[in-house]
Amino acid sequence: MKSAYLILAHKNPEQISILIKELIAADSFVLLHIDKKSDIFPERFYEEKVPNLWVCKDRIDVNWAGFSQIKATLALIKLLYELSLNVDYVHLISGQDFVIKSRDTIHSFFQDNLGKNYIDCRSIPVNDIKKFRGNLDKIEYFWEVDKLGNDVAFQMFEKQKENNKKRTFPKGYRPYCGSQWWSLHIDCILYIYQSCIPGSVLYDFYENTYVPDEMYFQTVIMNSNFKDTVIPNNYRYIEWINEIGRSSVLTKKDYFKLVESPCFFARKFDTDVDRSIIDYLSTYINNRRVNS
Repeated sequence: MKSAYLILAHKNPEQISILIKELIAADSFVLLHIDKKSDIFPERFYEEKVPNLWVCKDRIDVNWAGFSQIKATLALIKLLYELSLNVDYVHLISGQDFVIKSRDTIHSFFQDNLGKNYIDCRSIPVNDIKKFRGNLDKIEYFWEVDKLGNDVAFQMFEKQKENNKKRTFPKGYRPYCGSQWWSLHIDCILYIYQSCIPGSVLYDFYENTYVPDEMYFQTVIMNSNFKDTVIPNNYRYIEWINEIGRSSVLTKKDYFKLVESPCFFARKFDTDVDRSIIDYLSTYINNRRVNS
């Protein structure tokens, strides 16, 4: 069982380094994308000369709620294939994530469930989400977050609502949504690599949606032959602040909830807020690894 971890990062290089060291092994590879506008120097990771680590040179200027999130993820998937890495599963995480289970535990789970795809997934509209009409507003109106920024894009959305200027979802497809982070089998990743390209129906449509990173891959997969392999659970521990999609920063007070969780990864952490929780989790994971 071999795994590739795709990391989207934008801050706290020391925290990213700790995460990478927990992930990398002889059968684990890490591919890192650093936000183009971040002040992190990619050379920091080149100089460490960590085996099985590659930094994506195609750096995207990533904006929250913009399609740039998708482009950064696809840049990592492209790098995966350029490197010809032979892996079974690909895990998308952020630089503010951390593992809460040992590598052996994670690998054993995916070995036992080979071929299944783990992605949080719900059909739109989502009845228990009131804001944005269960996410319909995110796709039925034209959004230009990457070009105009969130504030102006939201103002344009409000004007479209006033004038009832909706757009039609691509015929023959059904929209889905869920958490941005996933663990997908390599066959599904290959499908994404081959089909998620400019000019394809869903790619072009989702370029102008709101928070497409929480909709696009779900929609692509659930409208493909891989839909029957989907397990709607990404095994990420996240505490949400509100239904907009902001997650709270986890600290040492969350330690027991994290180690008792059935999840494999958790987010988000911030060493500027609390460094100790990462140290505690690292000690816990490594002790479990030694004793297993």
